[in-house]
Amino acid sequence: MRTLLMMSVAGMIALSVGACQSEQKSEQKLCAAASSFRVHVAELDRMTPQSTVAELRAATDRVNNDANEIQRTARKMNTPTAEQFNAAVKQLKRDSDAMPSNATLGDVQGQLATDVRNVRITGQALTTEAGCPA
Repeated sequence: MRTLLMMSVAGMIALSVGACQSEQKSEQKLCAAASSFRVHVAELDRMTPQSTVAELRAATDRVNNDANEIQRTARKMNTPTAEQFNAAVKQLKRDSDAMPSNATLGDVQGQLATDVRNVRITGQALTTEAGCPA
C-alpha cells in the first residue's frame, strides 16, 4: 500500500514538472511573438495621414500574423484578457479590410484609431499577464 502511495505521488510530481515545463515553453513562445507584435504595432503607430490603406493592410497583416501566434499560445491561458485581445485583433482586421485601398489614412484615421489602441492595450495586458518582459 505504501509503495502504491509513493508511486502515485511520484507520478503526480512528474506530471506537475512536465506541465510546468510545457507552460514555460508556451510562455516563451508567447513572449517572442509579443516582441514581434510590439514592433509591428509600432509600425502602425508611425503611419501618417499620407499612408495608404494598402500600406495599412500590409501592416495589419503583420500584426495579425503575430496575433495569431500569440493566440495559439495564449489559448492555454484561457483568460478574459486573451479573449479581449483576440476580439480586438479581429475588429482591427475587419475594419481595415472594409476600407477602400486607394483611401489615405487621413481619410479613415478616426475609424481605426480606437481599434489600434484596443489592440495595443489588450496585447500589453496579455503579455503582462503571461509575465513577459516589457
